[in-house]
Amino acid sequence: MPGKLPPLNALRAFEAAARHLNMTRAAQELFVTPAAVSHQVIALEKHLGRTLFERLQHGLALTPDGEAYLPHVREGFDSLRRAAAVFETDRSVLTISVPPAFSAKWLMPRLKSLQSDLPSIAIVNEGANETGSAIPAGADVAVRYGDGNYRDCAVTFLLEEAVIPVCHPDVLAAGTDVATAADLLQFNLLHGRASLPGEGFPDWQGWFDWAGVHDATFGGGVEFDHHLMTVQAALEAQGVALAKRSIVMTDLIRGNLVQILDLEYPLAFAHYLVHRPETSWSVEIGALQRWFENELACTLRDIPASLI
Repeated sequence: MPGKLPPLNALRAFEAAARHLNMTRAAQELFVTPAAVSHQVIALEKHLGRTLFERLQHGLALTPDGEAYLPHVREGFDSLRRAAAVFETDRSVLTISVPPAFSAKWLMPRLKSLQSDLPSIAIVNEGANETGSAIPAGADVAVRYGDGNYRDCAVTFLLEEAVIPVCHPDVLAAGTDVATAADLLQFNLLHGRASLPGEGFPDWQGWFDWAGVHDATFGGGVEFDHHLMTVQAALEAQGVALAKRSIVMTDLIRGNLVQILDLEYPLAFAHYLVHRPETSWSVEIGALQRWFENELACTLRDIPASLI
């Protein structure tokens, strides 16, 4: 006979802790205390007779048993979400999950064009606690930013990602000469959020090292914990930002921002269109895929050249 199933709360605590590798952040997501998450994880380890985490000084690391167990837990939660979505989703509307920054800065300006090809759609933002799932509950198809490894899903590559230095044209209005990466040290530098695990998004120190400016020194400046905030500060002429190219494409085309140098820092992540192979929306998703390919090609074609 199969063994007794672990408690659902213990599984939720394990999945959240494994995704964040941090008890405090897992607790914030689940609206409980870190002690409660730790208690649930310990209870699960006792139930399984296995150690799932190594407790480190500044976080957690999955043990080999934890690594092996996690995909099955995520698959189980994904199955439950899909079951619930049967009753939640309007089957006359194609529901597309999109990361918030990509949705706001690239997709929204092109929404009329998309509706001309797909009149009945719903756009939902990817939630912070859904980044571990390829297809969030209630969505039929998703734009995903990651390494492209979405198990048991049909995956279509959309766009490579790179980091570029940008600013509002007014920042350069004083005629400050910018010819090399070192010249950016004379500007107020806007500091963005930390890199996602595996993404490789640089801070300014890392970017200067990559650009050949070693031992660069610069002031503290303002730090932002979300990429949209960093980009908005650049739009308000507050300084120079390192921005994901996809997020500033439209503002570059409209002249709201300028790319200062012809330097593109490549990231390990890219954008993908992801859906379940057994979807009943294959015709609509095919149309969506063709629309993305055409619009992204047009966007890349229309982006102005950098200033040097």
